[in-house]
Amino acid sequence: MTILFVTDRPPYPPTDGVAVKTFGLIRSLSKRHTVLLLSFCADGAQTSDQLTVLRKFCAAVTFVPLPPRTRRSLVTGVQRVLMPYTCYAAPYQSEEFGIALRRLCSERHVEVIHFDMIYTTPYLKHVPQNCTRIASINDSMTLGFANEALRDASLPGLRRISRLLQLPAISLMERYAYRGFDAVHVVAREDLRVLRALGANPKVVVIPNGVDTEYFAPDDGSVRTDTFRVGYLADFSGAAAFYAKWFIRNVFREVLKEIPAARLSLIGKTPLSPVQNQMKEPGVEWTGTVADVRPHIQRCAVMVSPVMKTCGFLNKIAIGMASGKAVVGWKYNFSAFKHARNHEHYIGVSTTGEFVRTLAEVLGGKIDVHRIGDSACRLVREEYSWESVASQMETMYRRLRINGSGQPNTRGDRVYAHWN
Repeated sequence: MTILFVTDRPPYPPTDGVAVKTFGLIRSLSKRHTVLLLSFCADGAQTSDQLTVLRKFCAAVTFVPLPPRTRRSLVTGVQRVLMPYTCYAAPYQSEEFGIALRRLCSERHVEVIHFDMIYTTPYLKHVPQNCTRIASINDSMTLGFANEALRDASLPGLRRISRLLQLPAISLMERYAYRGFDAVHVVAREDLRVLRALGANPKVVVIPNGVDTEYFAPDDGSVRTDTFRVGYLADFSGAAAFYAKWFIRNVFREVLKEIPAARLSLIGKTPLSPVQNQMKEPGVEWTGTVADVRPHIQRCAVMVSPVMKTCGFLNKIAIGMASGKAVVGWKYNFSAFKHARNHEHYIGVSTTGEFVRTLAEVLGGKIDVHRIGDSACRLVREEYSWESVASQMETMYRRLRINGSGQPNTRGDRVYAHWN
């Protein structure tokens, strides 16, 4: 099968959730299929390293320069509220990109096309009817805006108000953006619920993100685990800096009162000095940017997830579980892990006080985190490895491309009846 990925930015290096998903799928699917990539590239710049790595897995890699961005103004601010398409999709309008897409479809006999994110969906019009077209959007934009407006305390008040004002128009945009696609792919059930409520597309499919279970695995004994060390893995240059600050002040300080030997490792890119200075507290250690996070994870007795959002698949949780660590976090952080059970594969909490008590019990040896970590690792290897995720994708392809008579769907017929 020939599969084309259409992306709004290069999927390598995989530095965010969308790139992680796309690169993981490309790498796994390329073992059994011909994979092509068409991507925008900011300022037309791509590194030789990007091309070298992507060409290992893709039969063809095409980069198109991203059109120059217009300067923000009061007018664009109003447009973001009233006409979000203008601000979120219009910057990706490119005649060159459309030409490249049509050429790839005709020359390479493409059978399946993944449109990554809502920004690339307008290019559906360039695709022949006999291609299976999938809008692989990761998360519902409507749910993301609702989270930022109503739940995410890391955002400034004005930005949260702005998100709330934009929400009706974003919902309307998302309701119509995915019509014409054979399926919409999301990574969590909460996004499925929102898109169904919007009537966005009759076929929304949940296939989670994956994790590299060969790279992230339990320690072989070469790293000594610190019984009193808690780990938080994140890119602290963004919203995670706020979550870390909240966690230190509201949870870790209280834990430290009960367990004076407790230590907190903040593993990942360090924020700017002013932000970092606000979080200089007893027992808190920063790793900064490191070439390999695995030894730092293995030093920890338990990992935490204080992320305040309900949408999407939290890759850092999957990494902790694959590494054989129990993860303590808000219950809604684990909602995308369909097969996971509380106190069997993770430890979910509902209140700040419960967060404090649970961590104190973990560090005090009252909760068997080794058993939970082992169960979590087995679950991730079975259900959330990239091979498992790619297999679920292949099942979706076959079902979408086979019509009622069991023959390949080459006429572009839309088939949903055999899905339950």
